[in-house]
Amino acid sequence: MNRILFKNKFDYTLNTNLLKILAVIFLNTQFICACSPAFDWRIIHQSENKWIAHFPNKPFKTSRDLDLKINNNSVNLKMTQYVAKVKKMNFVVDSSEMSNEKLTLKQLSEKLKVTLKNNFNLQKQKKIISLDKSILFFSGIISSANTQPLEIKLMTKTIFKEDVLVRGIVYGEHTKFVEDQAIFFLNSIK
Repeated sequence: MNRILFKNKFDYTLNTNLLKILAVIFLNTQFICACSPAFDWRIIHQSENKWIAHFPNKPFKTSRDLDLKINNNSVNLKMTQYVAKVKKMNFVVDSSEMSNEKLTLKQLSEKLKVTLKNNFNLQKQKKIISLDKSILFFSGIISSANTQPLEIKLMTKTIFKEDVLVRGIVYGEHTKFVEDQAIFFLNSIK
């Protein structure tokens, strides 16, 4: 009988210690996750085109020259993009400078909107209720030859500066899209 009591006491102690160890591991994991947030917001000042935005992590910069046809006019466009990716969401600020003075930034904005709609097969446009009435919301599908079509959500905002068009875009997989984070990002662009 003493053997049975000793064995049960040993099993109880072993189970209690195992539970304590598992609890410590679980709590440490929670602390580590809390100390490294997915959305690590930081302010990025882009002095060349005079815009400011809060990015969810450090963005990378790309630049390219584009030739567009707008109203039968050939337009040479220099576009600079800052892109940050977090949790299958892409946060983009692009700024476009036009060399053609015959066209307005409004015409350029309309052309870029059409191009965006075509590239992402966007449908179902609606305005978002937020502080900034210029945010547009779309759903669409990205398809490529290598992958299955992917349903996405996309939000965009356009700002007209003196001679530069600044556009914020957030897009990501439909199920992974965090609307509050997208609105925060777009509202931060000034």
